[in-house]
Amino acid sequence: KTDDRMEAVGALDELNAHLGLLLCQLSPEISDKLKTETALILRTQRILFAIGAQAVAAPNSANQPTDEDIKALEKTMDAMVKDHELRFDGFRIPGGCTAAAETHVARCICRRAERATWRLGEEAIPACSLIFLNRLSDFLYLLSRKINALAGTEEKKV
Repeated sequence: KTDDRMEAVGALDELNAHLGLLLCQLSPEISDKLKTETALILRTQRILFAIGAQAVAAPNSANQPTDEDIKALEKTMDAMVKDHELRFDGFRIPGGCTAAAETHVARCICRRAERATWRLGEEAIPACSLIFLNRLSDFLYLLSRKINALAGTEEKKV
């Protein structure tokens, strides 16, 4: 239970569960405005299972992340920045509405899962999976900001 592989799989599983919780916490009004992001999260949940399988030596499992998945994250982030004026102008204190706060929790778990997965090395986890996790945490940061903007919740700067 203390093996690095189990730590990585556990963090990926925890992240997956928190993404599911996040989707459950979105109000219908906000959810209707996050169709692209919701579809991306559902794809991500499948990808997280595949990365977990990679961590336990099943390198050819279904739903492996691809360059296209990374591009989809980046394209969605670009649209969020453009459409909601979410340019980086300083850090925000995690919080706001419940769904945005849950997105911050998922972001933190994603960072932990990324570190745990990196400890396994690139021979165990393909580079595309490692890059995907890195971009996912950036996506979750922007998503928390977009959710707060849609909810009309003011964010507090650090």
